[in-house]
Amino acid sequence: MNSPVRSALETAIIVAGIASFWPYTAGYRSVWYQAGLVLALPALIALAVIRWRRFRRALSELDNGDRKR
Repeated sequence: MNSPVRSALETAIIVAGIASFWPYTAGYRSVWYQAGLVLALPALIALAVIRWRRFRRALSELDNGDRKR
């Protein structure tokens, strides 16, 4: 169900999101770095929601599979 391309894209979003926090923690307070933070936050939130839904769906499928036996 989870294609390699989708998995690679999710991993790239996570790495980019984490990388966007490093300039700010290193003391760089440029407008460009803050714009990167603003763009990374919704992407990370959306990815968390997608992964949470996928986890809940897999958990419910597992639960439904156990009840059929």
